[in-house]
Amino acid sequence: MAIVAARPPRSSWQVYAVQFAHHTMRRSEFFPRHHDYGEPDGDLDLAYYLWVIRGPDTTIVVDTGFDPEVGHRRGRHVLVDPIVALGGLGIDAATVATVIITHAHFDHIGNLPRFSAAQVIMSRREFDFWQSPFAQRGHFSGPSEPNEVAHLRRLQAQGKITLIDDFAELFSPDFRRCEAHDSADMGVDVR
Repeated sequence: MAIVAARPPRSSWQVYAVQFAHHTMRRSEFFPRHHDYGEPDGDLDLAYYLWVIRGPDTTIVVDTGFDPEVGHRRGRHVLVDPIVALGGLGIDAATVATVIITHAHFDHIGNLPRFSAAQVIMSRREFDFWQSPFAQRGHFSGPSEPNEVAHLRRLQAQGKITLIDDFAELFSPDFRRCEAHDSADMGVDVR
């Protein structure tokens, strides 16, 4: 497990990157149409992180990592259960009040049920996409787990999801659409 702490200038927030797993694969497996790039194939090492934002009065978790059983089934090397890693920082997942989800792939929402007290914040476009018929298509469904997507619906029915359109200034970290990984990704800007 790797935990990297950084304190942004002029901020009372602390940001922790918590690595919980890694995976080695071929570049041609990861990048669609890799052969068109004209570059040699080779190993690509992926590290899996979740993030913790600590302020004077609150702790926010950004993404929840994947469930270790799902990670093993998908061939990922789990370094530590993400919930255990949070415990190492003195954080009890069951008492975290706010979880921000950048997007709904298995490695970002896998442990949401373990954050039972949390209000979940995510992109409306991302939520709507995963509830649509398009999400069931093979190209899109690969990085998701049906039971985890269903959990998002249950959270919405319970009033435990706040859906953001394009931008929201929360408690200081800003939350905005960034279209980095998919068209509905959300990013967090801590100042």
